[in-house]
Amino acid sequence: MTEKRPQALLIDGKAVAARVVEETASAARDLIQRGVRPGLAVVLVGEDPASQVYVRSKGRVAESCGFHSVQHTLSGGASEASLIALVQKLNADPAIHGIL
Repeated sequence: MTEKRPQALLIDGKAVAARVVEETASAARDLIQRGVRPGLAVVLVGEDPASQVYVRSKGRVAESCGFHSVQHTLSGGASEASLIALVQKLNADPAIHGIL
């Protein structure tokens, strides 16, 4: 007897991502109507090309959803203290609701 294998479940990642972006944009619109514009700050340390592409992509998607989006780029030689100071400053900024 041959064992019956379960069928693979194919997931359309692009369709799932599009749905998540639309749900996020809808939630952002609801917040904006209540006077709160979601804010995302992205902190990039160093000059890794793949990280730069990733960060730009996240910033574009955040803006397309209606978010306030800012990027902070520190050199690869930035000290831990300067990174911590930046994160503390962003945590204290009422326009920023998330940090990547």
